[in-house]
Amino acid sequence: MHNLLIERTVAERMFSRHSTVLMSLLKADSTDPNIIERHLNELHNRWNALQESHDRYIITCFTESFENDNDFIDIFTTSYIEIESACIKYMAKSGNRSNEYSHEKQSNSLKLERIKFRTFDGDVRKFPKFKFEFNKFVVPMCREEQLPFILKSYLCDSVRQEVENLDYDIDAMWERLDAKYGTTKKLIDCILSDIKNMPNCENNQSTLEMIKLTEAAYADLQCLDALQELHNATILSAIEGRMTSSMLDEWVQLVAGQNETNDVVFCRLMKFLKEWRQRIVYEHADIRVQSSSAISLNATCHHQSRIYRRCLIHHDAEHPIWRCRVFRAMSVIERKKVIFDSSACTLCLEPGHTATSCKRRFRCTVPSCNSLHNVLLHES
Repeated sequence: MHNLLIERTVAERMFSRHSTVLMSLLKADSTDPNIIERHLNELHNRWNALQESHDRYIITCFTESFENDNDFIDIFTTSYIEIESACIKYMAKSGNRSNEYSHEKQSNSLKLERIKFRTFDGDVRKFPKFKFEFNKFVVPMCREEQLPFILKSYLCDSVRQEVENLDYDIDAMWERLDAKYGTTKKLIDCILSDIKNMPNCENNQSTLEMIKLTEAAYADLQCLDALQELHNATILSAIEGRMTSSMLDEWVQLVAGQNETNDVVFCRLMKFLKEWRQRIVYEHADIRVQSSSAISLNATCHHQSRIYRRCLIHHDAEHPIWRCRVFRAMSVIERKKVIFDSSACTLCLEPGHTATSCKRRFRCTVPSCNSLHNVLLHES
């Protein structure tokens, strides 16, 4: 905590020093606009460094008492915006840049600061979407020389290490990431693994989960033009093995004795699962459920939510966060950020309550610690 506070203090003083220099240059009417532009770019870098050091300090040291510390960054935000506006007006007045381009740059910097763009956590299933959204929504808002730095800021620590030495070559960074996370074979392997590890259909809720996972796998492989990966007896048997007895009996009646190819059978299966989903939704629609049945259904759903705890990272999975391999591979700082962003408890790591109201008084199992926090949040 002390080292992070020192880092933030150093960043604050460097930002303040460059702010003072830039304001002095603005007061001198004869200052070359190119000099103003160069110092403004340097101030922008110092501003980014200050925000990063502040965020690391807050994420690592966050407690309820730290919430007021947001006022710290708000003060410097106001100062930065005022200085940037003054520089833009000065350069526009001097004819160095057009007003249109200057306002565009100002708008871009503010949008990048506030944009809600998810960090890539190393999950192969998420990489194609992450790359598509980054190129579509982030790249048009940035200058080319900024892209390597911005891309790194949206990678978790473990992924960032893969491109740490490729500081200024955005193409080489994407090539490195594609090789590890973007190959079709790896994505297919993850999809097929999800199918083979689907939950058994013990009730309507788990049945819907099985259908959802199957449909998601079908959609992903369809986008990759690799549906043939699903058209084999092993995958089909894995899905059939998760069905309830009533589902399986009805399915067997549909396909028994048809002598159809696997691709035709799988198309029939997707249609069958879609119809089964509609049955469950229709059966439990509020307008057709009596009050007593509704109470029973709510109790069942509440019970199931306690049994099938959702992962805070992989929202479609049914493993708890403390068993998630991606979560365990993160640094402690990244784990704390996941818990904080999900409004989860720092003791049991489940959302919906805070540590002060948690009934599970977990203590850290690290020798000589024994503090009230989960062992996965212990700083070594």
